[in-house]
Amino acid sequence: MSKFPIPRINTRLGLHYFPDVVHYRTTNLKNWLPELNALGVSWLTLHAPSDRAIPEAFLKGLLDQNIEPILQFKMQIDDPQPLEDIITLLSTYARWGIHYIILFDRPNSRAAWTATDWTQIDLVERFLDRYLPYAESALQAGLIPVFPPLEPGGDYWDTAFLKTSLQAIMRRGEQKIIDNLIVGAYASARQRPITWGRGGPQRWPKTQPYISSSSTEDQCGFHIFDWYIPIIESVTQKPASLILFEAGAQLNEINSGNITKLDPDEHTLRNLSLINAVVSENIKKSKLKGIKSSHTIIDPVPPQVISCNFWLLSAALNSPYLPNAWYKPDGTTLPVVESINKFISENLIIPKPKSTISTSFQKGKEKSISHYLLLPSYEWGVVDWHLDLIRPFVKQHQPTIGFSLEEASKAARVSVIGGIQAFSQDDLLTLKTAGCIVNRISRDGTSIATSQ
Repeated sequence: MSKFPIPRINTRLGLHYFPDVVHYRTTNLKNWLPELNALGVSWLTLHAPSDRAIPEAFLKGLLDQNIEPILQFKMQIDDPQPLEDIITLLSTYARWGIHYIILFDRPNSRAAWTATDWTQIDLVERFLDRYLPYAESALQAGLIPVFPPLEPGGDYWDTAFLKTSLQAIMRRGEQKIIDNLIVGAYASARQRPITWGRGGPQRWPKTQPYISSSSTEDQCGFHIFDWYIPIIESVTQKPASLILFEAGAQLNEINSGNITKLDPDEHTLRNLSLINAVVSENIKKSKLKGIKSSHTIIDPVPPQVISCNFWLLSAALNSPYLPNAWYKPDGTTLPVVESINKFISENLIIPKPKSTISTSFQKGKEKSISHYLLLPSYEWGVVDWHLDLIRPFVKQHQPTIGFSLEEASKAARVSVIGGIQAFSQDDLLTLKTAGCIVNRISRDGTSIATSQ
């Protein structure tokens, strides 16, 4: 049992929200809460601006739905926001019920420093000189500063940087920092086997910093926690606590300037296996559903890991992170979304939080239609392309066909034809809050959008 604040129902499953600061409106909250609940998410990592606060209504809306926000301040090490300004923000967030923040990012990476600062001696000591005043202020405000995740491997080897940092914090007598220590770790699978590095240095004692070998594995994979936990516990003599970030398999991974692409089906298989390991303590005792022989079954993620935040919920149309976004701006999703929704609904014991979203449709009634195919209609009539598209679908599924959003709300499952120009995310939200499982049908006739 963690000594730190955790959601009332903690699946340990988290996601990174948009990698920007412009999606914090009330409408965004209403759109995304049903999706997050359906995915079993109990943690959400948010990009926090250092010059203004994320709206209180957005943060409290997450907390009310049993979702713990983690605020990530990616301040520049060489030019951080003035401490007095940050203190005001931190006090405000603590008053609103926020618990976790991250200050700075990847301090073991050359890109986080100016060229002059990077080449000077005692890099770790100089980072702590800048980091600790902010971390201490966070603690005084009632927040928990997560030690910033390091670049796995990194220009300064991350395991060495972590060990040296903790030793220096101990030497400086920062006992309150140690007593409230949570370490962040980037846990991307990096296109490697999802078992990469499992067992840590005890299993791979010949692993050397900066040296790649076909006979050894290292911390640069999902099992980074197996390498960090022994470092933390040996230095602090206390049980380790970690939060994983940017976790899981990614469709597009940039390594040494080269982009490696993963097949969407393989992306789904790998992430579903990892999610199973994260949420295992909440799995029903009955036979596991949704995991096939093609999935790699790995050991449960150890209890020292408080939460595991996968990359990435969504991104704006012009964002460089869009290829890895599970939800696309046009309303479609990667296949992993539907698979996770199904896996969560069939396997996890998660009481649904009370909905704070109002809807004009009556919920709780038994559905009178099992499957409804919702078509858009225009002033000039029905688009021929839509009629051509639905023929094989109708033959296979035999749904009720219609054009009424209200009538569709009476169905247990709704398949929607058309993009957001025909049916907006708010329309889909209306159906979901009416208790419907919703899929959007793509141009090639495959179902690739969200389910409840």
